[in-house]
Amino acid sequence: MAKKLNQQEEKVKILLVLSDGEPDPSGKYGVKDLKYIVGELKEKTKIKIVGLGIGSGTGHVAGYYSDNIITIPASKLVEVLSDKIRDMIDSN
Repeated sequence: MAKKLNQQEEKVKILLVLSDGEPDPSGKYGVKDLKYIVGELKEKTKIKIVGLGIGSGTGHVAGYYSDNIITIPASKLVEVLSDKIRDMIDSN
């Protein structure tokens, strides 16, 4: 998704990543890969990446995404997302 987003001409590019748990270390993209990919995107693109931890036990999200909101109750997701997007747009 980041590749497609990076090709867009818009000035503000935001990638919201929702997580409900740790990456599967045996999966296609494990912990090392996620840290590497997020670092590369921050260094080589102008995409603003936000990690969103949905539900309890999502504090790990802060370890991958410097801009993050963790432990978001599902019932508050829409409110938290709209506030975050508004803040990011207003800061430009």
